[in-house]
Amino acid sequence: MIRMLIVGYCFGIRSERRLCEEVHLNLAYRWFCRLGLEGDVPDHSTFSKNRHGRFRDSDLGCGQ
Repeated sequence: MIRMLIVGYCFGIRSERRLCEEVHLNLAYRWFCRLGLEGDVPDHSTFSKNRHGRFRDSDLGCGQ
């Protein structure tokens, strides 16, 4: 997932849905994300669940 976020950041893909579509279609992105031809691309909801669940209680990005 971190590799997918790097792809999104580097190529200006702001939408998580669009990022999942791009990684699904683009072989270079799949290679970078280590998914292979048969690998399943995580669903866009996976990003939301991690952002709101895992990282909610962390101090990352607080700006303090």
